[in-house]
Amino acid sequence: MLSPTASSIVAQGSQMHSSTATCALDRQFVGPTCSPKPSLARSSFRGASLRQVSRPAATRGRTTATRALLEVRESTFEAEVLKADRHVLVDFWAPWCGPCRLIEPLLTEIEKDTPNLKIVKTDADSCPALVEKYKVYGLPTLMLFKDGKKVDKSHREGAITKPKMLEYLEKHGIAPAAVSS
Repeated sequence: MLSPTASSIVAQGSQMHSSTATCALDRQFVGPTCSPKPSLARSSFRGASLRQVSRPAATRGRTTATRALLEVRESTFEAEVLKADRHVLVDFWAPWCGPCRLIEPLLTEIEKDTPNLKIVKTDADSCPALVEKYKVYGLPTLMLFKDGKKVDKSHREGAITKPKMLEYLEKHGIAPAAVSS
């Protein structure tokens, strides 16, 4: 049963189903799915409009990092990655993924410091065929490609720190020209 506050929010939004309103009250929206947020009490939504409740956290007055990395889609993947003349690091990401946004500045810095490495981003939600083909199960996922093939054992999931990223690249024979900490 919805609390009085929840009932008023549901009444305000004639287009919204009560089950969706319950989800909005009990959970925080993160992209296309909900993630549990048990610390949010229904009473914390007093006076909140329906629009404020259902808006993803990523859009609440925050700016996202500028996208300096090349974004590739299924139609450009072959030309930009498989036919590249140097190593290519592919970052499978999604706009709603917090860890994906967290490592973006690091990837931009690494690409700037490593002339023999090209870094591209692929939106996992927009490219389901690539996600299936390369078995992307978590985000962010990093993969190295060389001479049109995925480098063996280069599949890495999750956020990464700069020292771990440099270690990952050195393990696969790629060293930045200038390492700045």
